[in-house]
Amino acid sequence: MNTSSLSLAVRTGMLLMVALLVTMSASAAARRYAKISRAWVEHDVILDGQRGMKVHLYLTVSGMKRRSVSLTGEVTLDSDVAGDDPVVIYRCDGALMPSHDIDTYLDYTLFVNYDTGNWPEGDHHYYLNVLVTNTANGEALNTPGSTILDFSLKRGDDGSYISYDTTVEEIKQRIGYQPSTPTTPATPAPVATPKPAPQAAPAPVTTPKPVQKTTPSTPSTQEMTDQQRLYISWMKDRIIKQLDAGDGNYIVICTNSYAHGPNKVTDIFWVPRDFRPYSSAYKQLMATDKYIKCFVDGIDVLKLINHTLADGREFSTVYICDRDQLANGEAWEYKNKNHPEQATHYYMEEHRISSKAAAWLQLLIEGKLTTMSFQGRDGLKMETTTRVALKAPRRIPYGNSPDTY
Repeated sequence: MNTSSLSLAVRTGMLLMVALLVTMSASAAARRYAKISRAWVEHDVILDGQRGMKVHLYLTVSGMKRRSVSLTGEVTLDSDVAGDDPVVIYRCDGALMPSHDIDTYLDYTLFVNYDTGNWPEGDHHYYLNVLVTNTANGEALNTPGSTILDFSLKRGDDGSYISYDTTVEEIKQRIGYQPSTPTTPATPAPVATPKPAPQAAPAPVTTPKPVQKTTPSTPSTQEMTDQQRLYISWMKDRIIKQLDAGDGNYIVICTNSYAHGPNKVTDIFWVPRDFRPYSSAYKQLMATDKYIKCFVDGIDVLKLINHTLADGREFSTVYICDRDQLANGEAWEYKNKNHPEQATHYYMEEHRISSKAAAWLQLLIEGKLTTMSFQGRDGLKMETTTRVALKAPRRIPYGNSPDTY
């Protein structure tokens, strides 16, 4: 081989090598992406003394091994989303650094702080768009607008907040209403060996810090008792919604056999962890358990109380009422010839409930669930108070106002 042939071969080899490197580089760039295959919102969370909500992401990142990745959640008003330049009223940021070519984070979280940002007063619908980018050059790793969650937040003029999400929309769909826009696309993402997710940080991190994997919260932390199951199964044809009230208790929102249409709420009942203190409801449950046909009136929920305290703490309670009791606490029964001569009483008490149950009740009371309305006993009342102590259980004469204490 002469010199010119050798030189040509070298040049050809170098060109092939450059072409191969360019191809490999293009291929590597093509593999850089982020995919959020599932997203959900957890409302009313306290994090480092701040109150807000957590945005949970099932996130897959590819092609970013040992490179910093930034996440940004941008919140806009529903009415602004269709515009050319929607106003971002809140931003939350996070960062991570994958340690593999493809990393999957089962539960990566961003935190939305209720007490910062330009949240307008009143009850509004919002969209939260999650953007994933290469921190070094701002390259978008996911398609803008591909991961949008919708939620609603009510901000009172006193600074109080009640937030809720598509759980309410799912209920409305179940009883015949049209659902809102789905929260996230269902496109599956390439999945590598899953690993626990680091918590979101305000600035890029240099090393991954795995934490124990968390899972979405369940409706109740305690299993139902046999009596709760019996009660709910007996009422299942009437129940529109079952709410976790906390501490193993439930609230059920019902219609009845005489209601015209499933969107007319006629009863809201308390389903306690232990029925025994409520003699009227307990007696009826026992009769039902023995296959004796009877009408279960239930334990009525009469009022929602939102406590907004001077130090910023907030919680909600309900007044509940077990009716038709005698002064000694026995259940009144018309078959007992001694009972009709005795005065009957209400058994009244106040219980703390979960924030999600309180938000649902408030929406119902304020008529925010489209045409759904409460048409029960004189309606369901609501008040806001600054007191801390719950009102103690008390029996009051039947016929007096149930709110009398």
